[in-house]
Amino acid sequence: MAPTFLKRHTARLDWVPEMGEKVTLVNVGTHARGALFLNGEELITPTLQAAVDAFAGRMPGFYFGRFDVRVPSVDHLCRGDDLKILEVNGVSSEATHIYDPSGTHREAIRTLSEQWRLAFEIGRANMELGANPTSLRRLLRLIMTWKVWPSFRPDTRAPAEWSMRVEHNLSPNAKAE
Repeated sequence: MAPTFLKRHTARLDWVPEMGEKVTLVNVGTHARGALFLNGEELITPTLQAAVDAFAGRMPGFYFGRFDVRVPSVDHLCRGDDLKILEVNGVSSEATHIYDPSGTHREAIRTLSEQWRLAFEIGRANMELGANPTSLRRLLRLIMTWKVWPSFRPDTRAPAEWSMRVEHNLSPNAKAE
């Protein structure tokens, strides 16, 4: 990532931050922008779980996925307070903690295998409740549109004024949006 940060901060290479000063390298956590994904399992608390479950419960048919969130502090996260949802990722998302440098390849494969086992279990339960599965042809078209050829996605062709930033408050006391 050093070359990425060098290129991004070329204009201030002679600047030295003050002792203890925090320097923001990026505003959004993505692999392409140098984010480091760590396993924060120890931060999960009953109140955080309740806040996430309450929000997920507002989305009919959402049984599995990942929320990308922003919080003011780790304490806020643990309390499930003032969490802002930046993105909701469905069944094809992956647990980002598999990229934690302290994890092993075997652990990542185990996590992904468990994720897909759960996804198929949920799918089977939904079919038993009467849901119609997506045809293989439709599934392949969706994969090609959203994963392989993303430049053909409808949202990437929309005018800039149509785009919006999704940000929902995950606080337990928040009203449905």
